[in-house]
Amino acid sequence: EVGVLARDPSEVINEITMKDKNTGELLSATSIPGVKPATKFLAPAYKSPVGPNRDGLARETSYAVVNPSETESATITMGEAQPEHEDANCDDISIVLPPRSQVTKYISEFFPECQIRSVLKFESDIPVAVSAFNVFEESYKFTALPVKIFE
Repeated sequence: EVGVLARDPSEVINEITMKDKNTGELLSATSIPGVKPATKFLAPAYKSPVGPNRDGLARETSYAVVNPSETESATITMGEAQPEHEDANCDDISIVLPPRSQVTKYISEFFPECQIRSVLKFESDIPVAVSAFNVFEESYKFTALPVKIFE
């Protein structure tokens, strides 16, 4: 389970924590640069194939998406910005976040049938915040990844 925290009202995500789903025990935490809400984002996407990658660690990109609106639901469309291969077979998906809510999932939870290894695009009908990070499965450590706002 991954959670997010904001300290500055103009920014939505400042800290990410990882807790055990069963016990609630804190496994890891990190501070990241604040994320300002916008309607379009690009973020790296990676899911290592079964087993460790070339540096010996299995890792997967995870995303936190936050709707900071007090009154409006956000409809966010996600998909591969530049498919790496023709057989990716990944259709865009849409999620709806109620006001003042968040979702945090691994890329494989958003796209269970796909091997996305390029760039993921997020487009929303209202401003939201998106954060991306690699989770190293064996150690519960993670690193923040750059997320680019685009128009």
